[in-house]
Amino acid sequence: MTETDNFVQCVDQIFDRFERYDRFVDVVSAWEEFLVDQYSSEFRDFNFDRFPEQSIESNGSELTPSFTAYFNDEYGVLFDVHHHLPRDEEDLKEFLENILGYDQGYPFQVNGSETEVPEKYDIALLISDQNAQTAEHRVQNFLSEDEFQFDSNLVLLSYDYVDQNTNPKYEFGRLSKVDQNFRDDVLPERKQISIRLSIENGGFETIDTPPGFFDDKKSTGVLCNKELSELYFACYLWHNVFFNCLDDTEQVIWQGKNPRRIIEFPITVDELYAMLNRKYIPDNGIRKEWIRSTLEYLAGVEAAEHVSSDEYRIKFRNLQDKRRDHKDVVTRRSDLADLAHIFAEWYCENALNTDTSVRSDVRDDSKQTTITSDLTEPEKGEY
Repeated sequence: MTETDNFVQCVDQIFDRFERYDRFVDVVSAWEEFLVDQYSSEFRDFNFDRFPEQSIESNGSELTPSFTAYFNDEYGVLFDVHHHLPRDEEDLKEFLENILGYDQGYPFQVNGSETEVPEKYDIALLISDQNAQTAEHRVQNFLSEDEFQFDSNLVLLSYDYVDQNTNPKYEFGRLSKVDQNFRDDVLPERKQISIRLSIENGGFETIDTPPGFFDDKKSTGVLCNKELSELYFACYLWHNVFFNCLDDTEQVIWQGKNPRRIIEFPITVDELYAMLNRKYIPDNGIRKEWIRSTLEYLAGVEAAEHVSSDEYRIKFRNLQDKRRDHKDVVTRRSDLADLAHIFAEWYCENALNTDTSVRSDVRDDSKQTTITSDLTEPEKGEY
């Protein structure tokens, strides 16, 4: 492969991981909004856990659900989100053996630090619609041959983002060839998900949620309990958090929209962790290791510098005009995709040590000005 091919492949892979994680966050947010809206008033102890901490060991692997819903001491649902299931038969068998570990009395979060194993709970696998048909055939073959004995029902669901340019929404449906459904008779009959997703009443329904329906949940949840896309989190910090770390004079300079004016400020992992928990991502929805790996990623795009063990110096600047160059890649699902493309290109330029003739023209460092201190009032007046 040529140097250009390697660069393009690198950017595509990183951006694909960004988009996949963004989709996972949407899926979790949509289900949080749906389940909380429908059932929090029906059950005194109802709890939606967006960031389950309880892990299980299975075949040497540590597994943690994507999210859980506890209704009462009689019933709960454990959800696991995947872009696709393994396509190789042996890999799929190993995957199901691991999932079987969830079947051994998983402790659901109830209130605060309390956990409880409901009398019965089901395991729901959410799979991207483009990969769902193959998955449901193979899973049903294993189940019908009694390869696996689950006490829980293993419910396969698909998710799909449709009508992105007209009436965007997420669709969630049950993959019916796997003949297991939610055992949710504890729910009010009019609200039983099993009925909604079954053949009763004339056909299978879907659960549809437009992105605007779960905006609040995504804006405060931000992340999800899947392997982190550092690019995704870096874009969130750059877009939503770092501006508020500037003093008044620095904010005025940033608002001048000159992408070559770099404003540097120090921050530690602990400081950023406390800030995010206090102002942005409540309910313990953040891990320090996520912050550390994301700051390292920003160092990889030369938007930060690793100063000491837990301290970094952020090199912040206004990229609004640069982001317009990438608006063609933005969908209505995410307002971070344009920034993600810039950071992905910068990261690959550095990771591959790309020749300047290959580098994207979005990056012109030749006339950058670094601002670290002594920001005077006359300079403020320039903007």
